Amino acid sequence: APNFTNVVEIYSTELPIPVVEEAVARACPPTNLTLTIDDGLEESCISNPNGTTFYLNFTNMDAYSERVNVTLRTELSSQVAYHSASDGGIYNHTAREITWTIDSIGPNAEDFRFFTFNFTSNSSALLTDASIMSIDGNATHAQLNTSVCLPLNWKTDVN
Repeated sequence: APNFTNVVEIYSTELPIPVVEEAVARACPPTNLTLTIDDGLEESCISNPNGTTFYLNFTNMDAYSERVNVTLRTELSSQVAYHSASDGGIYNHTAREITWTIDSIGPNAEDFRFFTFNFTSNSSALLTDASIMSIDGNATHAQLNTSVCLPLNWKTDVN
């Protein structure tokens, strides 16, 4: 990674000559991965407490290099219970997190994973976080706040 050098001049009323300090900053690797969360809603809010599916859409924006050993994660809110995950997603009950391991994402390739959950309590909103990272340090984060409008008399089904 290239290094950038910044020269900073610090002046003091007590010193007659300027003191010059060098600051070296490391360049961060470019982030070529994009990630979005899609709640799949055609209406303005989630109204079905059972079998809600969210999609995690990701793209490798690099036209020349694939991303390898990629990890995709999403954390489930305490308002919901895990039901299923696509493509071998593994649910960790203690961390309330779903993790997918993706061998590689080709140049300019896009793909998605999805997960399904059931509500265990009513709320006016559901906050979803997700992140994706490859072994070479490419990483990004996404967040989605979805409105919830469950019927007042719904029964929970966490199976």
